[in-house]
Amino acid sequence: MLLNKDGWGLSKMLVCSAILLIALFFIVFICFQFPIKAKKVNRVTPVKVTPVFVEEQVRTAAREYVKNFYGNNIKNSLVIPISNLVYYHYLEKEYLALNKTDLCDGYALVKHGSKNSLETEAYIKCNNYETRDYKDWTLGENS
Repeated sequence: MLLNKDGWGLSKMLVCSAILLIALFFIVFICFQFPIKAKKVNRVTPVKVTPVFVEEQVRTAAREYVKNFYGNNIKNSLVIPISNLVYYHYLEKEYLALNKTDLCDGYALVKHGSKNSLETEAYIKCNNYETRDYKDWTLGENS
């Protein structure tokens, strides 16, 4: 806007005020949308997290991961670390915690089963629980 020697005119001031008012309405509208959505998401019934529950969540997440990334076409077998499932949002970290201090880790093993179907096995390790046949070396750890 160019200023003349008399300053702003009434019409220019009303236009600027209207633009600011419209921007303010949009900002307020957007700000009120976020808490409403967050409240709807957080109204999930708490689930009792047990090792069996964690294993089932890992199996389900691994099946979706293989379906989306590999189109259910793998050669022999595939090891998917839980960290990948969490990183790509197939699994939530809250479903891996047996309590506040015990966060489970592990992997899923996907291999061909009978009739060329895919079988998914979950192997987890927590502070007080370890799936039978869990192998640390599968994740590159030295025991």
